[in-house]
Amino acid sequence: MPRNQNTTKVRGFAGLVNTVSPEELTGANRAQFPLLEGENVYLTNARRLKSRPGYVLQTAGSHHSLWSSGDMALVVRDQSLIALDRSLNETVLRSDLTRRSPMQFVQGAGGTVYYINEAGERGSYSVATGHQPWGLQPLLPAALIQTAGSLPTGVYRIATTQRLASGEESGVEDYAMITLSSRAGIDVAIPPVDPNAATVSVYCSLADSETLYEVAQVSTGTASVVIRNTVDFGRPLQTLDVVAPFPGTQVGYHKGRMLIADGPYLFYTDPFSPSWFRMNQFFAFADDISLVAPVDNGIYVSADRTYFLQGNDPETMNQDVVSDAKAVKGTLQYLLPGEMPEINQEHAVWLSDRGFILGAPGGVVQHMTEADFTFAVSELGTLGKVKQDGVTTLVGLMKSPTDEDNNFGMTDRVSVEIVRNSVV
Repeated sequence: MPRNQNTTKVRGFAGLVNTVSPEELTGANRAQFPLLEGENVYLTNARRLKSRPGYVLQTAGSHHSLWSSGDMALVVRDQSLIALDRSLNETVLRSDLTRRSPMQFVQGAGGTVYYINEAGERGSYSVATGHQPWGLQPLLPAALIQTAGSLPTGVYRIATTQRLASGEESGVEDYAMITLSSRAGIDVAIPPVDPNAATVSVYCSLADSETLYEVAQVSTGTASVVIRNTVDFGRPLQTLDVVAPFPGTQVGYHKGRMLIADGPYLFYTDPFSPSWFRMNQFFAFADDISLVAPVDNGIYVSADRTYFLQGNDPETMNQDVVSDAKAVKGTLQYLLPGEMPEINQEHAVWLSDRGFILGAPGGVVQHMTEADFTFAVSELGTLGKVKQDGVTTLVGLMKSPTDEDNNFGMTDRVSVEIVRNSVV
């Protein structure tokens, strides 16, 4: 039977292209064709179309801020933070969250996941230790009374800190002072502590000195501690001027330091101290930060444009502009070796006002889709990574400006029409 002259044999597809008019869509070598639109399909590594799998409802409610890694996932439903295992079994971690306040998650050392939102609600979770606070607030200055003892005359500075059962210690924003005009002791009244605290440490300086040393560590519920001499002075106070984690819009973890973005400022902790923030440890940008993406040897930050903080120590990092694109908040993902061609190290990927951007270690960015297709963007979105039949697919969604709930939807429709008589 003679071949229909209107039949075009398509051996493969080059991907989605909407930057040219339909009549201009042609294959580079007549073997692979670009698609103007696509609906419920994805391209395989062989550049063939395949139907996108369907879905079933797993749990009802108003969900947002889904995060996952390995066998664990976290999600906010209504006012509850929920942990999910691989079988989607639920563990409710807390039920007192502010409605519709997007939660930020980051996995730190030892697999512990830290979370925080703009309302300041924060905590940490791991399968091994369960749900824990993320940092404790500094205590108020203690009330001091002179009592019997053998401390030399002079001015003494007294501070108290509270600790979790894990040993994580709070900071000190202010200390109390007392002057001994003769040899005496100091009765320290323990301030009110956090219900999650397990112990309280009392620190005291030598006479007329500014360095404080630990003199006692007592269980919560202890009313007071008496300092009578200098025999029991121990290790120096390390958390003077340390503040607890504060409300943030972005979080990250890089080389032992936690990162929190608050407006145009990116704060970082002391090394290997996930709750020890200091108000003088930060980077400043010209606009609010919408992306914090740590990679090997640096951190991508998007504000008025996209920067790369080159290096592993914030004290010596160089700040370079790598793109004029602005990231869409909430769209950070990571591609692992083998998930896409020519990727042999972990890469960051996100949505921006110039399409998908790939951020390589070292500060090299690639605008992946700008030349082929464009779409409208909003200030908030999400980027999912789907693996099916050995193919990794990035699925980007944007929040509609008129959507008051937490449902996401693309602002541009994407569909595909296979012309009749074509052979795929």
